[in-house]
Amino acid sequence: MRCDADPAASVSLRYAAREVVIADLVVEPDPNLLDLCAEHVGRMTPPVGWTVQDERVSASPVHVLTTS
Repeated sequence: MRCDADPAASVSLRYAAREVVIADLVVEPDPNLLDLCAEHVGRMTPPVGWTVQDERVSASPVHVLTTS
């Protein structure tokens, strides 16, 4: 099932650093990024042992569930 909400942020994975990076929504679609709505960004959990870097400037950061 596809989410009907508008995308609010672009998410990328930095495999070498084991980081999930949340950034402001990019203007041009990029197949290497995940564009997620605010609800899905807030419910996102990183892989075990990974960290989340919220680099958004235009919105207040959301609390992302973390794993240990």
